[in-house]
Amino acid sequence: MSELRVQEIHNPTVQTGGIEIDNNDVVSINGQALPTAGAFGNRNLIINGNMLIDQRNSGSSTTPSGDQTYVFDRWKVRNSNATGRFSVEQSGTSPNDIDPSMLLTVTTTDTPSGVEFYAIEQPIEGHNFARAAAGSANSEILTLTFFVRSSLTGTYCVSLRNSDASRSFVAEYTIDRVDTWEPQTIEVPAITTGTWNTTTGTGASVAFCLGSGPDREGSTGWQSANAVATSNQVDWINSNGATFFISGVQLEVGSVATPFERLSYSTQLALCQRYYLSIVAVEANSRIAIAGNGSINQCFPTFFAPTTMRAAPAIDFSAANDFQVEGIAGGGKATATSITINRATTESITVQVDTAGGTGASGGNLLSENNNVWFAFNAEL
Repeated sequence: MSELRVQEIHNPTVQTGGIEIDNNDVVSINGQALPTAGAFGNRNLIINGNMLIDQRNSGSSTTPSGDQTYVFDRWKVRNSNATGRFSVEQSGTSPNDIDPSMLLTVTTTDTPSGVEFYAIEQPIEGHNFARAAAGSANSEILTLTFFVRSSLTGTYCVSLRNSDASRSFVAEYTIDRVDTWEPQTIEVPAITTGTWNTTTGTGASVAFCLGSGPDREGSTGWQSANAVATSNQVDWINSNGATFFISGVQLEVGSVATPFERLSYSTQLALCQRYYLSIVAVEANSRIAIAGNGSINQCFPTFFAPTTMRAAPAIDFSAANDFQVEGIAGGGKATATSITINRATTESITVQVDTAGGTGASGGNLLSENNNVWFAFNAEL
């Protein structure tokens, strides 16, 4: 049986079935290139790049005030605790009539100064970024692709930085047309220097800049500095009502931009739940968990994570008095006064719920006292 050796084919050849191999040994099927490095599947280092999962806000608009506030799953707002603000919401304005997008809108303007900068950013876990082999002699070229649309044209910047921000790559891209989706492709050269986490910490962060002070500006390319933009960056944050849409973000090993890797909803949700797990009770008096009582004034429900979390999580919740404990066998109900972590691992979390009054029972149910209440377990980077 003859063997097809791709490396020996030096002229573009179109074969039956729409397969093309060009003189750089790039294989395309019906005009769509296949990866030249890494795996065919599981190649996107970005999670939730098509902005599909939004456990925190369920698509509703939010305007974060604090720096490094997570909005969509795996995406967080950067504002360096400066005074500018922009809202974030899931939008049906799509680059491909399939995927939603993230819509940012300036609500409070600012002219960034010093180290201030504004961005939407995703930190990539070291376990996932390890395949780039950054900082070693085997470091790989990366390719970043995405779709953007804005009410402000001009030069924008995107950066990739290591966890201690001692190495940063900055690239410029241009938005040419107002309120029009435009595809962008950026090649990130291999880097053989710097320290890059390859475990459960941050391996690298990708930030799409929306305005920066001079102390966060550098040159294009790799540099030994904490740079997120160049001096050409549009100060989008300084135009009230300005909009910025982004979707289809993909970062992959290799020099060829392949089609966006669209995962099933359940697969993408599971990837997000490694970092953040939300439990929502839409209606009042919904049973959330069965709990054992430590005394008549407290109970200890245990939750099991559907996927192994990145680290033992912290807890967040709508409000303590959104929950109540119901005693078994007619033990009565008592409203919660405090909720804390009793014991947490990457796979299970036991919560301590204290009440002002006892349920008079040795076990009980944790119930929602109000509509639309929630627990969340947070193991974000």
